[in-house]
Amino acid sequence: MADIEHPDFNPDLLDKDQLVIPAPKKFVWQPIETAPKDGTRILVYVPPKEYYYIIIYIVLWIKSLNGFYLYYAAGKDAQKDALIRNPTYWMPLPDPPK
Repeated sequence: MADIEHPDFNPDLLDKDQLVIPAPKKFVWQPIETAPKDGTRILVYVPPKEYYYIIIYIVLWIKSLNGFYLYYAAGKDAQKDALIRNPTYWMPLPDPPK
């Protein structure tokens, strides 16, 4: 908390019940080079210059195709059955709700 430099900042006035807790390391975007290539479904990010409306996909690596294959996409012009070109980041899927 002491790293915040602002003349009006007073850590004693913080509501401790409303502090923002950083996301676990598991859910941080990671470089695509570190993505699993074992068929695990993951989220990938594709910069907008590649696709104009959908930039986050659920994909899995298909070894025989040597690429990330679209598992699910939603949104305008969502493609089905496609290789995803040039993803730059990935993240594991969260656990389903209980």
